[in-house]
Amino acid sequence: MKRNSFFWCGMLCLILGFFLRLGQDCFAKSPAEKGETLEDDENPAYLEAYTEFLLDEDINQGQDFPIRGYYLLDLNFDGTPELGILHDSWGSMGGYFTYYYFDGEKISEILNESGEPARTSNYTQVLADFETEKVYLLKEMYLLRGNENGTYGYVREIRWDGQIPCVYDILDLQVELDAHVDICKLPDHEHEDEFLKDPVLEDWIRTRRYQKNKWLTISSKEYLKRKRELIPEENSFVDIRRLDFNYLGGPDLDNNGDIMDVRMNKKEIEQLFGKFAQSLE
Repeated sequence: MKRNSFFWCGMLCLILGFFLRLGQDCFAKSPAEKGETLEDDENPAYLEAYTEFLLDEDINQGQDFPIRGYYLLDLNFDGTPELGILHDSWGSMGGYFTYYYFDGEKISEILNESGEPARTSNYTQVLADFETEKVYLLKEMYLLRGNENGTYGYVREIRWDGQIPCVYDILDLQVELDAHVDICKLPDHEHEDEFLKDPVLEDWIRTRRYQKNKWLTISSKEYLKRKRELIPEENSFVDIRRLDFNYLGGPDLDNNGDIMDVRMNKKEIEQLFGKFAQSLE
């Protein structure tokens, strides 16, 4: 009888211990949730490649603006982040983004249709439709004359050929005013759609559509119609550049007071990618 009592007491302790351990595992926070770096056995395959790329590569070679920040963007909804790097003038000229992806072995640049590295204005929205799994790059004009960044617009789409991403042109808009035009006498608006609807401005706004490997001139009305077919004003699109996967710093100055590239150390890189990993849980 005593032997049976000892046996059942032992079994009860084992069962209680199992559920206690299970409860601790369920409520324990992951390293990413606690703001820590990930353990080696938890690191996704892309982390090492991105870390080496960000620490060792001369990313800004040949670029004219210093690097200001880094964004993680899942452009094909597969749980592996692509990287957007912001090159910024730190002034009224604004800046632009270059984009990179993990090809399974190394980090490569995302190209446009012409095979050149894709560059987009820092005013570009990266709009993701999670229902259709499409990503559009939308840049809207906001000035008739002035800073170049405000006098052009476009719609582009990121498409994937297997594992290779490419940026495809769809629509393009340029403002071209003759030197003798008095801009003060032209109507002003707060949004690109209103500029496109204004018949007074039709002669000054050049709008085109890319089709069958060539640009075709279209009316402002057709540009607006096509843009809103792709990107409705009221929609489920999310500007994924605004999500919390970014690292902005600086400006970093050298001994002469010139602006240098903002760079991350290894711990900062792991924390940045830890945030992304946490978002997938």
